[in-house]
Amino acid sequence: MDHPVRTLLYELFLEPFRRQLQRPFGPSVNASATKNVVTKAAYHGRVLVEIKKSINPRLLHGFNTQLDAYQKAEATEQSLYLILRVSEGETGIKDVLALREEKLKKKLKVPDVVVIDARKKPSASKR
Repeated sequence: MDHPVRTLLYELFLEPFRRQLQRPFGPSVNASATKNVVTKAAYHGRVLVEIKKSINPRLLHGFNTQLDAYQKAEATEQSLYLILRVSEGETGIKDVLALREEKLKKKLKVPDVVVIDARKKPSASKR
């Protein structure tokens, strides 16, 4: 994910989330740190945020496998799976949400899933 996108995500989503939790954010120590953000706060726990584009062919794998592995590696109690919807197709997003619901029914601990509509659209003033 390029720098302007990360900066925009931080300003629009992660900064308000950080303020709400009153925790500073820092990069993950994981090798794929460009996609992971971990909140850091002494004695109050940490939150892992995994960011994926909706066109990623391994979107479901990221939710089901990678997120758990990253959460264990970072020793975080909470995690958030942030999906940037960049195309019209919803199959991958629906699969993630369905798997999350299935796990919730089994009373398993699952991360929150947030979907941000990041599809290119004309500005409101030009519609």
